[in-house]
Amino acid sequence: MTVFAGMAASVITSSLAANVTFGATAETGIILSSFTRSVQGQKAELMDEDGDIVAVSTYGRTAKISISGAINGTTGIATASVGGLLTIANATTEFGVTGGKIIVDTVSSEQGSDKFRTISVEATQYPSM
Repeated sequence: MTVFAGMAASVITSSLAANVTFGATAETGIILSSFTRSVQGQKAELMDEDGDIVAVSTYGRTAKISISGAINGTTGIATASVGGLLTIANATTEFGVTGGKIIVDTVSSEQGSDKFRTISVEATQYPSM
Protein backbone atom coordinates (compact mmCIF):
# COMPACT_ATOMS: atom_id res chain seq x y z
CA MET A 1 0.00 0.00 0.00
CA THR A 2 1.24 3.47 -0.90
CA VAL A 3 0.01 6.64 0.80
CA PHE A 4 0.62 10.06 -0.76
CA ALA A 5 0.25 12.98 1.61
CA GLY A 6 1.13 16.67 1.60
CA MET A 7 -1.42 17.60 -1.06
CA ALA A 8 -5.08 18.56 -0.82
CA ALA A 9 -6.13 14.90 -0.77
CA SER A 10 -4.59 11.73 0.57
CA VAL A 11 -4.48 8.86 -1.90
CA ILE A 12 -4.21 5.30 -0.62
CA THR A 13 -3.46 2.64 -3.22
CA SER A 14 -2.72 -1.04 -3.47
CA SER A 15 0.34 -2.30 -5.33
CA LEU A 16 -1.91 -2.83 -8.37
CA ALA A 17 -2.66 0.92 -8.51
CA ALA A 18 0.75 2.27 -7.49
CA ASN A 19 1.04 4.53 -10.55
CA VAL A 20 -2.40 6.15 -10.69
CA THR A 21 -2.75 9.93 -10.82
CA PHE A 22 -5.24 11.90 -8.75
CA GLY A 23 -6.05 15.53 -9.49
CA ALA A 24 -4.57 17.86 -12.09
CA THR A 25 -1.70 20.30 -12.35
CA ALA A 26 -2.58 23.85 -11.22
CA GLU A 27 -2.99 26.47 -13.96
CA THR A 28 -2.12 30.17 -13.65
CA GLY A 29 -5.13 32.51 -13.37
CA ILE A 30 -7.77 29.92 -12.46
CA ILE A 31 -8.64 27.34 -9.85
CA LEU A 32 -8.81 24.37 -12.18
CA SER A 33 -11.93 22.22 -12.13
CA SER A 34 -11.32 20.21 -15.32
CA PHE A 35 -8.72 19.61 -18.01
CA THR A 36 -9.31 17.46 -21.09
CA ARG A 37 -6.96 16.73 -24.01
CA SER A 38 -8.04 14.64 -27.00
CA VAL A 39 -5.68 13.74 -29.87
CA GLN A 40 -7.03 13.19 -33.38
CA GLY A 41 -5.83 13.16 -36.96
CA GLN A 42 -6.97 12.94 -40.54
CA LYS A 43 -7.08 9.57 -42.30
CA ALA A 44 -6.76 8.58 -45.95
CA GLU A 45 -7.62 5.08 -47.12
CA LEU A 46 -6.59 3.43 -50.40
CA MET A 47 -8.98 0.90 -51.92
CA ASP A 48 -8.17 -1.65 -54.58
CA GLU A 49 -10.41 -2.51 -57.51
CA ASP A 50 -12.51 -4.80 -55.28
CA GLY A 51 -13.17 -2.05 -52.74
CA ASP A 52 -10.89 -3.57 -50.12
CA ILE A 53 -8.76 -1.16 -48.10
CA VAL A 54 -5.12 -1.96 -48.83
CA ALA A 55 -3.37 1.05 -47.25
CA VAL A 56 -4.11 3.66 -44.59
CA SER A 57 -2.31 6.92 -43.86
CA THR A 58 -2.84 9.01 -40.74
CA TYR A 59 -1.70 12.64 -40.94
CA GLY A 60 -2.48 16.14 -39.65
CA ARG A 61 -2.55 15.19 -35.97
CA THR A 62 -3.73 17.81 -33.49
CA ALA A 63 -4.90 17.84 -29.88
CA LYS A 64 -8.11 19.50 -28.69
CA ILE A 65 -7.76 20.98 -25.21
CA SER A 66 -10.55 22.04 -22.82
CA ILE A 67 -9.82 23.87 -19.57
CA SER A 68 -12.32 25.23 -17.07
CA GLY A 69 -12.26 26.65 -13.58
CA ALA A 70 -12.93 29.60 -11.30
CA ILE A 71 -11.15 32.81 -12.30
CA ASN A 72 -8.42 33.52 -9.75
CA GLY A 73 -6.25 36.34 -11.08
CA THR A 74 -5.51 38.44 -14.12
CA THR A 75 -2.83 36.33 -15.82
CA GLY A 76 -2.55 32.94 -17.51
CA ILE A 77 -5.77 31.15 -18.50
CA ALA A 78 -7.85 34.10 -17.20
CA THR A 79 -6.49 36.25 -20.08
CA ALA A 80 -7.18 33.80 -22.92
CA SER A 81 -8.50 35.35 -26.13
CA VAL A 82 -9.73 33.76 -29.36
CA GLY A 83 -6.87 33.38 -31.83
CA GLY A 84 -4.25 33.97 -29.14
CA LEU A 85 -1.50 31.62 -28.02
CA LEU A 86 -2.03 29.70 -24.79
CA THR A 87 0.60 28.39 -22.40
CA ILE A 88 -0.59 25.71 -20.01
CA ALA A 89 0.96 23.70 -17.20
CA ASN A 90 -0.93 20.42 -17.76
CA ALA A 91 0.44 17.66 -19.99
CA THR A 92 0.70 18.44 -23.70
CA THR A 93 3.15 15.70 -24.66
CA GLU A 94 1.13 12.49 -24.68
CA PHE A 95 -0.52 10.26 -27.28
CA GLY A 96 1.58 11.19 -30.32
CA VAL A 97 1.18 14.99 -30.29
CA THR A 98 3.95 16.99 -28.62
CA GLY A 99 5.26 20.54 -28.75
CA GLY A 100 4.15 23.15 -31.21
CA LYS A 101 1.71 25.95 -30.44
CA ILE A 102 -1.66 25.99 -28.67
CA ILE A 103 -4.17 28.41 -30.22
CA VAL A 104 -7.40 29.43 -28.47
CA ASP A 105 -10.61 28.53 -30.35
CA THR A 106 -13.29 29.70 -27.89
CA VAL A 107 -13.53 31.41 -24.51
CA SER A 108 -16.65 31.64 -22.37
CA SER A 109 -17.34 32.78 -18.83
CA GLU A 110 -20.21 32.37 -16.42
CA GLN A 111 -21.19 34.20 -13.27
CA GLY A 112 -24.26 34.50 -11.11
CA SER A 113 -25.54 35.74 -7.79
CA ASP A 114 -24.92 32.36 -6.15
CA LYS A 115 -21.71 31.20 -7.84
CA PHE A 116 -18.11 32.10 -8.47
CA ARG A 117 -17.11 33.53 -11.86
CA THR A 118 -15.79 30.74 -14.08
CA ILE A 119 -14.02 30.52 -17.42
CA SER A 120 -13.96 27.76 -20.05
CA VAL A 121 -11.35 27.68 -22.80
CA GLU A 122 -11.23 25.44 -25.87
CA ALA A 123 -7.97 25.34 -27.81
CA THR A 124 -6.11 23.35 -30.45
CA GLN A 125 -2.51 22.17 -30.18
CA TYR A 126 -0.65 22.18 -33.52
CA PRO A 127 2.57 20.15 -33.08
CA SER A 128 4.21 21.25 -36.33
CA MET A 129 3.93 24.99 -35.72
